[in-house]
Amino acid sequence: MELQESAIGLRTKAMKALAAIISADPNLLHRKELRLGVHGRFMDQAASVREAAVDLVGRFVLDKPQLTLQYYPMLSERILDKGIAVRKRVIKILRDICVQQPDFPKLTEICIKLIRRINDEDGIRELIAKVFLDLWFTEGKDETPDGLIKRVVSITEAVAESPDQNCDWFKLLLNQYLKPGDENTTEKDEDQRLRIKAQSKKMVDCLVDSVLKLENFSASESVSNSSRLVSCLHTIYLFAEAVPNLVARHCTTLHPYLNMKCLNRLIIWSFITSLSRLR
Repeated sequence: MELQESAIGLRTKAMKALAAIISADPNLLHRKELRLGVHGRFMDQAASVREAAVDLVGRFVLDKPQLTLQYYPMLSERILDKGIAVRKRVIKILRDICVQQPDFPKLTEICIKLIRRINDEDGIRELIAKVFLDLWFTEGKDETPDGLIKRVVSITEAVAESPDQNCDWFKLLLNQYLKPGDENTTEKDEDQRLRIKAQSKKMVDCLVDSVLKLENFSASESVSNSSRLVSCLHTIYLFAEAVPNLVARHCTTLHPYLNMKCLNRLIIWSFITSLSRLR
């Protein structure tokens, strides 16, 4: 089988030929022997072969959610690949999964995997910033209010599961997106900054509404509701750190949370400290 050939060029060509065959019947990827063969090329010593294998899977999983579930574990592992081109291809596929399969059960996990690479080399860092810009700060065509809520929920879940409790990665993204322009800023860049700021305002408003709703539910001492409430407050705090004016008009509404009994007092204290600077 040419997938096992010793020559790198032949293994790469074999992957491309296999992709052409599978394009005629993507269901072939359900076959165990084929899945094992592709996984073997994911672990190939040659970066070009690994990239071809990742590209093959990426071409077909987006159209078939069943394939996404099967190939996601081996695909997501390659975000740690030594090859920059492989990592970039994986990141783009994971982005497409988030956009095209919004009900995929591993969306928060995908966000966390991307967050862990945010300090990667410049090209990867820029790509991840673009991914989160598309996922969180870009309003979909004909987006309904539910669309905004889903984007906000995605952010709060990522904040809740963040490996960095301070969520410096989110502050970094906000500062990058919302940094005031200088003499080198183009009109296009400034328009994008204003759009992101407008989206951020909508998100803060949505978060405040969620806090008020969750507070009523949290009276039942539900750990889940209390955790979601803390995540919402933490996310508002992160927005306040980056752009205080987005939160300033909610000071009166949010101030009572100074005395709130919650699961994470450190987060709430940081939030209130930030809030006090707005008054």
